[in-house]
Amino acid sequence: MNNAGDTLSDNLLGDAAERLFAQTCTPALLRAAEQGQPIDAAWRACEDAGFADALVPESLGGAGLPLAAALPVVLAAGRHLCPYPIAHTMLARGWLAAHGHARPAGPIALAPHGLSVADHRIAGTNVPWIRVASHVLAQINGQAWLLPLQAADVQSNGVHGSLDGEASWALADAQCLGPIRASDEQNGREGREGRLGRNGHDGRDGQDGRHGQDGPDGHNGQRAADTPDALALLAATAYAGLMAGAMERVLAMTLDYANTRAQFGKSIGRFQAVQQQISVMAEEVWAANMAAQLAFQSQVTQPGNLPRVMAGALPNAMPGETPGSIPSAMPGAMPGAMPGAMPGAMPGAMPGAMPSAMPSATPGATPGAMPGVMPSVMPGAMQAAVGKARTSQAAPRVADIAHAVHGAIGVTAEFDLQLYTRRLRDWRLAAGSESFWHAHIGAHALQGEDSALDFIRRVAQGQA
Repeated sequence: MNNAGDTLSDNLLGDAAERLFAQTCTPALLRAAEQGQPIDAAWRACEDAGFADALVPESLGGAGLPLAAALPVVLAAGRHLCPYPIAHTMLARGWLAAHGHARPAGPIALAPHGLSVADHRIAGTNVPWIRVASHVLAQINGQAWLLPLQAADVQSNGVHGSLDGEASWALADAQCLGPIRASDEQNGREGREGRLGRNGHDGRDGQDGRHGQDGPDGHNGQRAADTPDALALLAATAYAGLMAGAMERVLAMTLDYANTRAQFGKSIGRFQAVQQQISVMAEEVWAANMAAQLAFQSQVTQPGNLPRVMAGALPNAMPGETPGSIPSAMPGAMPGAMPGAMPGAMPGAMPGAMPSAMPSATPGATPGAMPGVMPSVMPGAMQAAVGKARTSQAAPRVADIAHAVHGAIGVTAEFDLQLYTRRLRDWRLAAGSESFWHAHIGAHALQGEDSALDFIRRVAQGQA
C-alpha cells in the first residue's frame, strides 16, 4: 500500500486537468454550447491531453489508470462545467475496451435509461449530452447499443440551455454490442460470445425490431428492479463526480460573495443567519465529495487500497480545517483561492496534458495492489448507488442556499451561478434521482441479515 504515491499521482492528474479546463472550458464557452455553437477546439485539447483514454489499458493505447484515479479529472470537469461529456467518455471508453469493443472517436454520452426501439427506429425524448456528443452508448432492453450522432435526428427538448435533447436513429444505423446485465465483469466475455446481429434480433423480441422501453426505474420485466445494469452504474458514477465538483465551485462562489457583499455596514457573511446557512451548505458539499470518492472505487479493489477512500484521499482532496470563520472553512472563500482548495489546481501543474508521472505511478495496476492485477473499470454497485444518491440529495439544498445568499443577482443570465445550479438540478435527475437509487440500496439491504451499521460498513469497504 502506497497512499503517498496514490495521492501524488491523483494530484498530478487533477492539477493537469484543472489547468486545462480552466483555460479551455470557460463560462463563455458553455454559453456558446447552450446556443448551439461548436466546441470542437475545446474537446480536441482534452482528447489530445489523453484524459479520454485514461481508463483504457496501456496495451490498447490508454493510460491504464484505475477508476479512483479518474475522480480528480471528473471533479475538475464539474468545477468548470466542461460542455462535453468527458466523465462519460472516460468511463465509456474504459468499459468498451474491457469488453473488447472498438472505441469511437469523439465524446461519448452514457444513456442507461429512456431509449426504446419501435418501428425500426431507436428514439429517446431526453438523451443526455446529445447536442455535444459524437456517440451515445445506450442500454435498451438489456442490450448495449452504440449510436452515432451523425446518423441521428436531433431536436430540442424544450429546456432552456440544456445540452440534452430528443433524438432518434434508424435501426440500421445503430450498432448492437450485445447483452449487458448487472455489474459483472464477466459480462464482457459473455456479451462477445452471445453477440447479436446488427439489428439486435434475438428471437425473444420478434423480428419486427420491437423492444420494451427501459424506464427510469431501470427494469423491463426481464431484470430484477434491484439489479442496476453496468451502464447505469457508470452513468451514476460519472454524475456523482460531476455534481461533487460543481458543488465545490458553488460553495466557493457563495463564500466569496458573502465576504464581499456589504449590507448595513458589514459583509453579509458576518451575519449569523447567513453563516448558519453556509455551514449547512459546506456540510452538504463535503458529504458529496466523500460520496463521489466512494462511487469511484473499482468493483475489483485490492485490500491494500480500501482505506484510501475514507482516510488517505480525503485530507488531500479537501485540505484545510473548519475552524469557525467563513474564510477558513474553505480556501475558496478568497477570490482566486479555489484552485488551491481542491486537488486539481496547484499552480505550476503541467497545462494541457496528463503528467508523465501518472502511467509510471500506475502501470496497469493500482499502487499497492497485487502485481499484474488490473482493477476493474466498473464501480461497486452499492458504492455507485450510494454515491449518486448522496450527491443527488445534496444538489438541490446546495443550489437553494447559494441562491438565497446571492439574492436576485444569482438568477441573472450574466451571472455564472445559474449555469451551475441549473446543471446541478439536471444532473440530480440524470441516471436516476436519489429516490431511484435509495430504492435499489434499500432492496439490497433487505436481502441480507446485516444490521444497518454492518451494511454501511460493508458498502464503504466495497463488500456489499
